[in-house]
Amino acid sequence: MNLTESNLQGFSTPDNGSGSDASRIVAEMAKMAKKTKKTTGPPGLISDGVYQALPRTLRDVANTLNEGHERDAFLTGALPVLAGCLPATQFWYGGHWLSLNLYTAVVAEAGSGKGKMKRGRKLGKPLDEHLKETSREKMRAWERKKKDEDTQDLDPKPPYQRLFLGADASAAAMKESLNACPHAVLFETEFKTLSTALSQEWGQFRDVLLKGFQNETVEVDRKSEVPLLIKHPAPSMAVSGTPGTFSDVIEDTEDGLFSRFAFYCFEEPVTWISQFRDASSFGLEDATDQAASRLTEMYRAQMAREEALRLRFNDEVKWLIDNVFQFLTERWKAIGVSRSLHSNLKRAAVRALRIAAIMHVMRHFEDEPQSVKISTEAAHIGPDDIEPEVGLQDAVIGLRLALTYLSHALKIAESGDPDASSDGLNSARKELNQEQRRYLDALPEGEFSTEESRAIAEETGIAESTTKRWRSGIFKDKGLLIDVKHGVWEKPSGTTPSREDEPRGHSCLSDLFGLLDTNPGLLVNPMACSGDGAPSDQEVSSAPGEPS
Repeated sequence: MNLTESNLQGFSTPDNGSGSDASRIVAEMAKMAKKTKKTTGPPGLISDGVYQALPRTLRDVANTLNEGHERDAFLTGALPVLAGCLPATQFWYGGHWLSLNLYTAVVAEAGSGKGKMKRGRKLGKPLDEHLKETSREKMRAWERKKKDEDTQDLDPKPPYQRLFLGADASAAAMKESLNACPHAVLFETEFKTLSTALSQEWGQFRDVLLKGFQNETVEVDRKSEVPLLIKHPAPSMAVSGTPGTFSDVIEDTEDGLFSRFAFYCFEEPVTWISQFRDASSFGLEDATDQAASRLTEMYRAQMAREEALRLRFNDEVKWLIDNVFQFLTERWKAIGVSRSLHSNLKRAAVRALRIAAIMHVMRHFEDEPQSVKISTEAAHIGPDDIEPEVGLQDAVIGLRLALTYLSHALKIAESGDPDASSDGLNSARKELNQEQRRYLDALPEGEFSTEESRAIAEETGIAESTTKRWRSGIFKDKGLLIDVKHGVWEKPSGTTPSREDEPRGHSCLSDLFGLLDTNPGLLVNPMACSGDGAPSDQEVSSAPGEPS
């Protein structure tokens, strides 16, 4: 299945990372965005289209909640729990097999309604209880055997397994727990609990959280202790709290944890909401119980496999991710978004793929439960028949959520440091003299022709030969102007100082939100694969460097 320019509606195929096509892709996506209705104001709420496209297990619960921040807080808290229920699923990305673990955080003032995040924990409660009871039974059996038999022939002590871990833990206890259950979920409704533990000498497990997000090996080797090796840790986290306590956990954008979290922050007007149960609340409980039961079944089906369920992304998903994040990378560089925030951009791509994989497995399990359970060695059919590829529908859900959370990260960065998302552009402007700044500010934002720039030079009383040298020289080199094509320039949004309360980088996200909400086909032309990710009859080969 080969992609051509016509398949991608004019997008050129990336040239193995050389970046020579980057400016063309950026220009084409920006042009498409201008023809599409944009979202109004900085992106905030999760798109209704995302909820409409969710697998029914999640959609049934979300539909019983109030639209807006209440529903969004639930989904943000549920995603890490869903990842914890899928411990045997991986995908190939960046030269490694990655698990589906996610870190999410809801940041809002006290009493604002972020408490609905706890509804996400309830989805995993039955599984957590099942794992604990099973562990207790194994422990009792081991204790009986230890008492009745020769200890030399005794099997190792069974690990205590569970889905949820406590944040109030020592570093040693956290590593022991993660060794026993590498895909566990740290679910905490108060940042303060986590920050208190991390600030203590005995509770410094920040390194475990940093490595865990990337599924990097954690090693512990201390004197008089048996060495501990966690080969593929994949913890998930869902935390919440107020803006004040948030800074106790993550100090600034330079903190490695900042880019690893999917943030959702909001301000809610102070109002009284009755907490007495009504008929709708019973519907919420029923929907939550049914969803929790399905997730427990899905976990058991996964654990019955003889090997990991290793997913692939079809070609259109790969080009969707590459084009979108190449577009954002080039735009952010051009408008001077802080380098410290580019790590958020890179990890947003990983987050989009992890969410897409979660959605795909859930949807596939709902339709064909046995497809999640059967292993390739146990069945006499090809791997692509068992492990279908993730398609466009779930990829767009993952991308839309990842970009929404990225927009919230920008808001948090801006609130902590007004210059955090624009320091590169501010530095570039400071290097201009007064006359250069006057001419630059007179140029219109967006695309304009060379003829227009000449007319503006005449209006400002500056020689055209001088402004021509500025445009092709310092303005272009500093990212203050983009050379779109011959005779056409672009001045990035926000280059001219503004009092608007919108963090730099939001305008680029707004362009993509408009495209995704209106028609994702504008980004990638749907091909033979069906929208739900079911495999086509034509076998798709592995991506370069991807294991078969």
